[in-house]
Amino acid sequence: MSTAIEPDRLYTPDDLLKLPDGERFELVDGHLVERNVSSYSSMVEVAVQWALFDYNRTKKLGWVFSATNMYRCFPHRPNLIRKPDASFILRDRAGVDEINTNIVTIAPDLAVEIISPNDEAEEMEIKTRDYLRAGVRLIWVIFPVARAARVHRLDGSIAGLAEGDDLDGEDVLPGFRCRLGDVLPPPRAESS
Repeated sequence: MSTAIEPDRLYTPDDLLKLPDGERFELVDGHLVERNVSSYSSMVEVAVQWALFDYNRTKKLGWVFSATNMYRCFPHRPNLIRKPDASFILRDRAGVDEINTNIVTIAPDLAVEIISPNDEAEEMEIKTRDYLRAGVRLIWVIFPVARAARVHRLDGSIAGLAEGDDLDGEDVLPGFRCRLGDVLPPPRAESS
């Protein structure tokens, strides 16, 4: 069943939870915003989630979440719920009780956003600022078509990565390294 969005209606987090296809939406200041996902970005999402899960499986440093996990950890915007494509919270910051909920109120330590063709640059900048204001320490923004990534840190520093560079867990996931090209699907064929 598809949700009929009422454009003039302001939704609450409880409304989002009750929607039959609520996983398709984020809540931005009371407005439902459909998440853009392409098959190409979806492949990257699974690969990143798997790499994080596989690393954490033996290290047991924390909790890895998929894109269905909802975060309401933005004191500056109380009616904001974000769903990063992948995320991670250190175990020493959140026990089972804090994560065993419909909406997590603790900011992730790592948020990963994978850009789809219909994503707008301005919206991604706003999302990144929201994550940083909430205290997210490390953000990976991955551009599958461009085969690049941008890393944002809580201290305000930004780094660009090419597909031969490594996604690095830095002090959030010490020892985690994954070549960006390893989570990207094969390059798209050039049209002749």
